Amino acid sequence: MDRPTWDRLRVAADDAGITKSELVRSAVEHYLAFRSGQSWNPNRIAELVEYSQMAVDQMLLKLAPETRDEIIEAVDIRMEQYHGG
Repeated sequence: MDRPTWDRLRVAADDAGITKSELVRSAVEHYLAFRSGQSWNPNRIAELVEYSQMAVDQMLLKLAPETRDEIIEAVDIRMEQYHGG
């Protein structure tokens, strides 16, 4: 493992209050669950988010176009507040 990755692993383990070994075991378990279809699927989540965003945007354009920009601005604020951008 290269040094930058090792350092990120150490920081992540420290932040989580677990050992590096525990973090690696957990990462492997999550990966294997994902590969076997037992975990969330990021592509499916992205598809649902995109569909929802498009549907809501179309409804706003038709039913309340005057609020669309205000809602988009509020979303941008919440993205920054809760997700860092």
